[in-house]
Amino acid sequence: MLGEVMKRFTLRQHKLSELEKNVIIFVLKNRSLVLSMTIDELSKVLFTSTATISRSCKALGYKGYLDMKFELNQLEKTELVSKHVTNHRLQQNLLRMTSELSHTISQIDEQKIALAAKKIANSHRIEFIGVGNSLFTCEEAAKKLSSAGKLSSARSDWDDLFVTAKSLGKNDLAILFSFSGETSIILELMNILLHRQVKTISITGHHDNSLASLADMSFQPYILENRQNGIDFTSRYPIQIMMDLITLEFMTIANPKFSYLGKLQ
Repeated sequence: MLGEVMKRFTLRQHKLSELEKNVIIFVLKNRSLVLSMTIDELSKVLFTSTATISRSCKALGYKGYLDMKFELNQLEKTELVSKHVTNHRLQQNLLRMTSELSHTISQIDEQKIALAAKKIANSHRIEFIGVGNSLFTCEEAAKKLSSAGKLSSARSDWDDLFVTAKSLGKNDLAILFSFSGETSIILELMNILLHRQVKTISITGHHDNSLASLADMSFQPYILENRQNGIDFTSRYPIQIMMDLITLEFMTIANPKFSYLGKLQ
């Protein structure tokens, strides 16, 4: 955030060249403008090389220009929340949610989403598998994909899940949702699917987990665990967003004339 950028600059400016100092000072004074610019665009405005800009960011401890921009972007969201919400608890929850969304978007792999959509298009049956709080996300995903033209199912009964897993084959696709990626019943079902050579896609939390390592393809949106008084309030909407993107991409394959760009207000 800007305070952190300023702090890093104050502590390390004696190690920066004059060119590098000018880059950081410009960024600090023109945050909103910089957030809308690529590194090439910024280099033209500053009449300096992209290498100098990258070196300036790294001198402050960032991985590069995008890393510093991401932190500045987080500040924008923090200020937006603080402007419209005064309740501290609501602020903290909204900041957690915006952080999940920002991190998830920053890690989007377009080619991977396209490949997942092709797997759906080329599969005979699509089965969504999830239990607990992930079940509701499975059911919604199955309805959306069925509406998009690919008949899909999500089952709530555990016995049905095992019967279904044992009925799937190598021409089918199972899409498994799990925040932890370590739920025992989900891993049992995954082993059955692997034995039957069923194609698999997992969508889990961003941490290392068994389910992601076993799946043919894994997506790991950024999700922060959130438990209040023993109740699981951990968001599943990053999983939903990832699956929505895959479904929308599938629709362009099923119908090349389809355009999913809605009207932006």
